[in-house]
Amino acid sequence: MSPAHDFNFVCVQVNFVTTKVLVDSGATRSCISRKFMNNLRLKPTPIPYDQNSELLTAANTPMRVLGTVDLDIRMNGLIVSHTFTVLDTL
Repeated sequence: MSPAHDFNFVCVQVNFVTTKVLVDSGATRSCISRKFMNNLRLKPTPIPYDQNSELLTAANTPMRVLGTVDLDIRMNGLIVSHTFTVLDTL
């Protein structure tokens, strides 16, 4: 990753695991990958059957939604709880 792209990422703690996250102010959802969710040893809350099980990327490519998880995000002493959409791949 080039240094210019580093400005889009911040270091945070997610459920006490330090990681870099992408800040995308144009995103309609906050998403994590199945792999990261598994690393946190969490299980997703399934999406209701009447909700869409796919999201579309900016290039109109579908991404499979596995469910949601609630995470605590810590940054510079601030703790924010947020619900994330879990994607099969990200």
